[in-house]
Amino acid sequence: MKISVISRGVMQVDLGDKTLKIQGEMYLDNTFVAYINSIKNWESPNNTVIGDKEREEIIRKISDYRNNLKFKIIFE
Repeated sequence: MKISVISRGVMQVDLGDKTLKIQGEMYLDNTFVAYINSIKNWESPNNTVIGDKEREEIIRKISDYRNNLKFKIIFE
């Protein structure tokens, strides 16, 4: 897994061969507030819709991984 903030309002998550962009907001205290409702589909070439169970699994994986990051992630 690779997580990076590509702009003040977008975080990119690479899970295996799939990529996801999550909308949110980066604050000055190095906290990224990720909007759960923006987790809708995988980026190209997969372009598949993300269902509720898969969304929960993605959030769980990111939550488990976030201790390895230099910034904090909060889901709203």
